[in-house]
Amino acid sequence: MNPNVLSATVRRVRQGVLALSARRARVALPARYAVELPAKVVARWNRLSPYDQHHLLAVAEELRRSGAPHTVVLAGVLHDVGKSGGVSLVSRTLVVLLKRFAPATVDPIRRSVQPRPGMKGIHLLLNHAEVGARTLEAEGVRQEVVWLVRHHESTSSHPYLRALQEADERN
Repeated sequence: MNPNVLSATVRRVRQGVLALSARRARVALPARYAVELPAKVVARWNRLSPYDQHHLLAVAEELRRSGAPHTVVLAGVLHDVGKSGGVSLVSRTLVVLLKRFAPATVDPIRRSVQPRPGMKGIHLLLNHAEVGARTLEAEGVRQEVVWLVRHHESTSSHPYLRALQEADERN
């Protein structure tokens, strides 16, 4: 097996175990981030699962410790805010399996305007970057942050985007 595929598989299994065992309490968005965000964005962040909240804070803190610009750190704490519409563990698992074993099905699901019955969570997961970016844009969040959120799953050599993606992968 390709070492990169094995590494990605191990990482996803680890994330799944963490999500299953995430009996963590919800956390409040730290004031250092909350004070500069619109109330609706903070409210949306507060609706994320405890697993997602902890993940976003871990990504942001890694970026902050590494000396990343504040814009990148803020994107780290917001990059998955588009998942706040309610994403189950089953949907998360199905998306990972689809991407791995039926990648040709992913784009048609992502591009569908209206998700098929029972596919709302999968559709949201596949579109969470765009959903989050639109939410942030509508609330007046800085365009640099919106751009990073929108493209955090895209292929790019942009150094700030790469820093966000690498921290996301590790956390």
